[in-house]
Amino acid sequence: MTSKFGLLQRYRPPNSSSRAVLWLIAVTLILPEIRLSTADWGIWGRSILRTKIYYDWAYWPGLLYSGTPNYWGQAVIMHLSYGILHANFQHMAFNVLTLFSIAPPILSDLRTIRFLSLYFLSQIGGALTYAIASSDRSPMVGASGALFGLAGALLASIWMQDRRLRPLLLPALILIALNIVMFIALDGRLAWLTHLGGFFFGAIGYFFLLPNDPSQGDEKKKI
Repeated sequence: MTSKFGLLQRYRPPNSSSRAVLWLIAVTLILPEIRLSTADWGIWGRSILRTKIYYDWAYWPGLLYSGTPNYWGQAVIMHLSYGILHANFQHMAFNVLTLFSIAPPILSDLRTIRFLSLYFLSQIGGALTYAIASSDRSPMVGASGALFGLAGALLASIWMQDRRLRPLLLPALILIALNIVMFIALDGRLAWLTHLGGFFFGAIGYFFLLPNDPSQGDEKKKI
């Protein structure tokens, strides 16, 4: 069975404003890590800078329970700020490459406003999943929650196109294998619950954010 709402059937290249949004997200991931990495390498500042930044802007799940924030509103702001920080330059580079690999078809489909809504919904949902379902209170950084949300949206679009489980098997196995490799590479320091939560929120959010008329983007939609 083929649905008229299938992503691949209505793919359109992102317009200039959509491409600008994609590059804006990439820049917000790249610039902070360049600053922190140059401090780590002793080029610009000291390596203690990363620790100081993490104290204020990483995701600290304990702040949702009994932790004491460093400033007013940290428990709310951290749901957004953690997504632009990374563990190191390699972590950031991997996530930026992932962004450019999987975001364009979703961006083309949802267009700017809906795409950003999905991205941040996945990021926040992934963080909350980590905080609620994990007993680990270690700080967390990275855009993986949002990116796994885009992956969830991509699989949701494949399901809407075909309505069969078989086409989903290979992408799902790739995502599972990717998590296993990352878990091993990071010596178990992988916030996999954030990935799972982001994936879930991205997949569910896609169904609600998909335009009723796929031929109309946000820029052309009238109320």
